[in-house]
Amino acid sequence: MKKIDIALLAGLVIAIIVSNLSAFADKYSDIKSSVIRLHILANSDSESDQALKLKVRDEILKQTADLFDDNLSFDETEKRVAKNLDVFEEIARETILSNGYDYPVKCRLVNMEFNDRQYDDFTLPAGRYDALRIEIGDAHGHNWWCVMYPPLCLPAAEDIEQYSDIFTPDEIKMLKEPGRYKIKFKIVELIEKLKNFLEGKDKTIVLEK
Repeated sequence: MKKIDIALLAGLVIAIIVSNLSAFADKYSDIKSSVIRLHILANSDSESDQALKLKVRDEILKQTADLFDDNLSFDETEKRVAKNLDVFEEIARETILSNGYDYPVKCRLVNMEFNDRQYDDFTLPAGRYDALRIEIGDAHGHNWWCVMYPPLCLPAAEDIEQYSDIFTPDEIKMLKEPGRYKIKFKIVELIEKLKNFLEGKDKTIVLEK
């Protein structure tokens, strides 16, 4: 085979790989832009502070369930979260006080980095997501997080396929069979992290809504 033929073949293979990876990256981006997460940080890692974190979680999910009970879009849900930040904060504050603590609490809508998270039948890939972030006291303890939109917090692992109006069949397949895309996920994550670092978006960003 002539050198020029080898070069053309190599170029074709590279073009196919790049095109395939680009399409995968678009789906990966669509997944992240279709999810709002709930992120709660405990004051510390003490047993009592970790227990308090879970009590705050339970009250937040119980008292605000109606906010996510209808067929809202991602943008509508995010606007509703932003509009009710004081409500989330007040629920958390009352829960903290009723349990005998006086920790301050801060609720913000942010865009931040998450590790991948495995539920019973799907895995949410690592990356930057919009999230309702609740910081208790010094916020130095282990965190707890779940998916607020679509509403997958309780139970922690609903069947992701019921949200076919939010995720495409290809995206659902990526969520349910992450092992098949492990290398692609890793490559796209590394590219995204480098891009965010170069653009100064490698830290938690408070969203202005």
